[in-house]
Amino acid sequence: MMREMTLLMQCFKKSNRFLGLDFLRKFGFWLMIAVLGLASGRVFPAVDQTEHRVSLTGSDTLSPLLAIWAEQLTRHAPWVTLEIQASGSATAPIALAKGSAVIGPMSRRMTREERQRIKVTRGREPLEWPLALDAVALFVHPSNPLNGLSLQEVEQVFAEVPLCTPNPTVQRWGELPSYQQTHHPKQAWFGRFKLRLIGRSSLSGTHHHVRSKALCGGLFRTGMAELPSAASVIQAVAREPSAIGYASLSAKASGVKPLHLDGIKPGAVSIQKGTYPWSRTLYLYVMPPVSKEASWPQGLWKVLSWIYGEQGQMALVARGFTPIADQDLKQIQSFIQKHKPVFTVTHRGVQ
Repeated sequence: MMREMTLLMQCFKKSNRFLGLDFLRKFGFWLMIAVLGLASGRVFPAVDQTEHRVSLTGSDTLSPLLAIWAEQLTRHAPWVTLEIQASGSATAPIALAKGSAVIGPMSRRMTREERQRIKVTRGREPLEWPLALDAVALFVHPSNPLNGLSLQEVEQVFAEVPLCTPNPTVQRWGELPSYQQTHHPKQAWFGRFKLRLIGRSSLSGTHHHVRSKALCGGLFRTGMAELPSAASVIQAVAREPSAIGYASLSAKASGVKPLHLDGIKPGAVSIQKGTYPWSRTLYLYVMPPVSKEASWPQGLWKVLSWIYGEQGQMALVARGFTPIADQDLKQIQSFIQKHKPVFTVTHRGVQ
């Protein structure tokens, strides 16, 4: 290798007197790349940018994890371009139907109507894969004396008109039975605070989840602040002692306190067992090839194999999500492997 490089540099210097310097610099650079490639026994194929551009549109809850996967893939497979739009789960079916995305991460399950619209416009429904287990948690300011609420009280706090139970809504912390039973006399002043409600936008799967689980499909109270991301909910609650907000448990919950629901603490154990009332499954919706036996586009296959591979799953756990069951993971990995392209381009060549 050193002998080949020495000969190349000698030829380059001798040619300076006959050709322009700018031309020689460019020529020399690409010639050097060619020699190195031949010497290492590798071939560098042309990269089809369309083949390796992968667009994801959907859940904001999953956006921090998607960003981590994108960063990892940039180092491992720089020829893959990952384009991420995280405006809420409701945007995933729309993007898949339009063809502006091939992967739709969602923090709720896609409805039958949404799947049908995709089938009408694209000719086929997306594949539905579980991605991770998560939970929606209630967060309050650390100065709040409460450690938990009942589901009945949650409806009293957030509902415009309670539908699950006939109990009236409450306006102040002191009106809640849990507060009346647990607060210390020295903290009686807190009960006079008016509830400040913080939630997610209607595009969010988290908004849909709480409305379904806590309000029996009813409406949130007028005046609740609807914020675009889990991080913004956490920040708002951390600034306001009288606030209560809901967000994914995976959110970086600095400066806030998660509440128990019906006496159950939100965490990996209660999520896996399904005992925590607001546990949920997060999904990945993928537009399949036209034929069942067709191989995946190379970029799409690389993204999916990374997400459901060892490194992707380690990042998932590190970001605060709970992995899916082993049998589900192995089934998805087997499906992805079955649709592997003829060859995979990496930053080192063809494997």
